[in-house]
Amino acid sequence: MNPTDDELKRIEALIDSTQYHLASESLLRLITETNLSHTQKLEYDILKATVSNKIGRFTESILSVESLTSIPEILHSPVKEISLLSLQVDNYFRLGQMEKCLDLINTGKGKIDQHADFSQQDRIKHTAILVNIEAGIFWQSGSSKKALELLLDLYEIQKDTATPDELADTLEHIGVLYNETGDHTKALQYLDEALAIVLLLQHNPRLALLYNNFGWVHRLLGNMALALDYFEKSMKLEVQSGNEYRLAVVINNIGKLYYQQGKFEQASQYLVRSLQIGRKIGNPFELSTFLFDLILNNIELNKQDQVNLYLNEFQKVCLNNDNIRIMQRYQLAHALFLKSSDELRLKFQAQEIFKEIATGPVLEHELTQLALLNQCDLLLSELLITRKLEILDEISPLLDKLIYVADNQHSYFMLAKAFLLKAKLAIIGMDIDQARIYLSSAQKYAMDHQLDFVAIQISEEHDKLLDQQDVWESLPDKSISIEERIQISGVNFQLLRKIREKTNDMEPQKTEIPVAFILMNDCGPMIFTEKFESNFDYNDQLFGGVLSALHTYCEELFSRSFDRAKFGKYTIILYSKSPILFAYVFIGASYEAQKRLSSFIDKLGKNQNLWAQIEASVDANNVLKGEILQEFLQMFYECFPESKF
Repeated sequence: MNPTDDELKRIEALIDSTQYHLASESLLRLITETNLSHTQKLEYDILKATVSNKIGRFTESILSVESLTSIPEILHSPVKEISLLSLQVDNYFRLGQMEKCLDLINTGKGKIDQHADFSQQDRIKHTAILVNIEAGIFWQSGSSKKALELLLDLYEIQKDTATPDELADTLEHIGVLYNETGDHTKALQYLDEALAIVLLLQHNPRLALLYNNFGWVHRLLGNMALALDYFEKSMKLEVQSGNEYRLAVVINNIGKLYYQQGKFEQASQYLVRSLQIGRKIGNPFELSTFLFDLILNNIELNKQDQVNLYLNEFQKVCLNNDNIRIMQRYQLAHALFLKSSDELRLKFQAQEIFKEIATGPVLEHELTQLALLNQCDLLLSELLITRKLEILDEISPLLDKLIYVADNQHSYFMLAKAFLLKAKLAIIGMDIDQARIYLSSAQKYAMDHQLDFVAIQISEEHDKLLDQQDVWESLPDKSISIEERIQISGVNFQLLRKIREKTNDMEPQKTEIPVAFILMNDCGPMIFTEKFESNFDYNDQLFGGVLSALHTYCEELFSRSFDRAKFGKYTIILYSKSPILFAYVFIGASYEAQKRLSSFIDKLGKNQNLWAQIEASVDANNVLKGEILQEFLQMFYECFPESKF
């Protein structure tokens, strides 16, 4: 074989093995150092168009394909003609030129039907490429269910005839669409099936895409640490592949995750970088995502000038593209900016936009939930200004709708925020016990899903409310004004705070001072006690009875085992893990205390052997001793180093 033909085959193998940058360098060297024959130049141009697409140079790939489509050798080769047409469809899709995409898809389907030389397997293969992109167009235009139907039908056709790589492509896209429609369980099921195939194929670009999509699902589920791990794996592979288009998406997802955790400065670094790459590529759909997330982050950072600049850029994207999802993102971003203003007329404008999105078709579940949350927040502001308690009747069903939708979507960030808002409404209604129930629910959602900045905020509000319990109990009736109710509670009634308040919220105002730790049978008898303060003196039997009664009360009141009570300067946190009741007494803010107790109990529960022995000791004589006690103490001292040895 001719050495040049060998080199072309080698470059083709590099592309197949996803070594795109190496393939690109080899193509450049080949064209500058070798005189190619007509046939070799044709193969070279096809490879160049393919590599350009794979590394995100879509405009360059379009020009290469256009130069090839009129060449007789291409026109007389159905496989090459359809392959180039599919490549062109993907190029236009990545650039957001959907009308051209759809025209080419219809042309491609017609050509596949016309060519008698195509085998059934070839027909399915090339149709699948076009249908996957067609589903992507429907998804981006807000028709996720239609897109999902297309791919499920395709999968039924493919599953017995498609190659593993082709099947993985469809499985992944089905997983993405299930995630988009809110069925995260099915999303993970299909993504897992795709991952099993891709790991066998060792196909790194597909693996990078899958890791990104796993991260996306887990971010929505509130598994932030796992989501970040997936995103970082994806980013590493995308850097290696050199595909800037996909790299920008992953970087933006990392920024969005940091935003959701309240790490706004850290988020900004990633979000700005993704926008810079997105501008170079020019896909309006992705640009709208990057701009939306960056605007929300800058609102939190109180960078109004930057928000204005990004909104102006966003508006131009909308004017040049007739896409309802892009428009809805812009409307919501604009409404959130208006809401951040101190001017009432702008807040009223924002309220109308929130209402329109919340009651309109669900194009993106996150956007609908965000609109509902902010609609409720502005109604609460209206209630505080007008003092019309009947507004509560308007807010309550909206909040219930938000909680229902967020619960079905496993949107724990929204659930935490919604229950915090319900707690504020309960305070206005002077139902303090119910407010504490909502605050406990809100904090549990936030703590269980690594939403630390939300959890800290909620915990501090709960502490403030608890500090005023004697005042609430002394009030004779509900005749006091709304302003007095809010003032007594000490709770901040603005859902979105100024940046200086946000910064303070990121860290607890003070750490707790440990006083005592008690491990007891949930029926009453103490198993283990540790005093951190020598002057904290109590009768074991009497104190055990008090804790047992408090636990029963909390179970009845909160329907949860993890809550707090306050006695003078002491706060007590109780946690039940049957048959054990844990009690931690401390002075100070609750958040760090809750995290520490929760961490200790998690570690204890993961040591299945130790936990089984503790359970057996409880059943036998309520005493820890010997090796069981020593192993327990080692773990206890790691979590509570202030303890005496």
